Amino acid sequence: MHTHYWRYQLAGWLTLLGLDFLGKFIANMFQPSLLVAVIVLYGYGLFASHGLRYVYKHHLRGLAIWKVLPLSLLLSLLAAFLATSGLMAVLFIFGHPAFAQPITQPIMIFQYNLFLMWLFLFIWTGLYLFITRQRQVDDLSQQHQELQNNLEQSQLHALLNQLNPHFMFNCINNIRALILEDSHKARDMLAHMADMLRYNLQDKQQAQEVLKIELDIAHAFMQLASIQFEQRLCFSQHIQPTIDLQILVPRMLIQLLLENAVKHGIAHLPQGGEVILHISCEQQQLRIEVSNDGLLQTHTGQGIGLQNIRSRLKMLYGDEARFDIIQQGNKVVATTLIPMTEVATCKLL
Repeated sequence: MHTHYWRYQLAGWLTLLGLDFLGKFIANMFQPSLLVAVIVLYGYGLFASHGLRYVYKHHLRGLAIWKVLPLSLLLSLLAAFLATSGLMAVLFIFGHPAFAQPITQPIMIFQYNLFLMWLFLFIWTGLYLFITRQRQVDDLSQQHQELQNNLEQSQLHALLNQLNPHFMFNCINNIRALILEDSHKARDMLAHMADMLRYNLQDKQQAQEVLKIELDIAHAFMQLASIQFEQRLCFSQHIQPTIDLQILVPRMLIQLLLENAVKHGIAHLPQGGEVILHISCEQQQLRIEVSNDGLLQTHTGQGIGLQNIRSRLKMLYGDEARFDIIQQGNKVVATTLIPMTEVATCKLL
């Protein structure tokens, strides 16, 4: 039996018993025989309410409230009748003054205690139904929240699985060709590719990663991209010195922004161009900005990679994050703003 249930049961009926004793003491009716009758009545009331609980729990669960109310009214009356009848039977068997003295009227005693017990049991029923219904609502709400969290986690995992580099096979071919030209550089590129593969294939349960690790992976990505584009690709980064590199950012976000800049920007320029990464603090937000030479294509903003970024930001931060990609002069600028409430704040100089 549930511990809390019996705790509340005993506390409730003992409180009623104490109030009844107090009332009789104030009314100068504090007589042993009367007190015994009260104890017997509330004892039967305790068991009657427990019987009601069994009926409500096993036979009325799931019924509409408009069906439960009249049934509970009748059931509490039946339980009160049984409890009061039990009281009168005990008083009769043990020769209580209620039956031994001619002046007393057992029928009046029965009616009074029947009404009193019915009132108590009906109030008890209301409290029990309210508490159990509220617990069901809370349980359903918790289950809904857990399902929602699981769904969002599954969606995040699906999105993260889309983020593996699309150019990995090209990198392998480029490194193979580089081995004959510059074996030392080829070994460095293999090390970068190993770092990226290890990071991409590791457990993706965590949707965020510290900024330092994300920057290392982004650097490895750009090193691999430089094999294919050689002198056509120039990369630089500017990190605000006051930013804590241990703050959390969406996993692989920076890499995806850089990949988008290379694939949709530099790759279409015969003469190549520059990709610049800026990270700074701005009005309690972390600002991640990637700019590249080129023109913003009409379909670029609707690509899978950028939709991926928007979806992940929505799941992680709701409406508090923002992502924009615009044309500024001869450069395409992709800007991500993450609320600082979700990450560590900037260190002061």
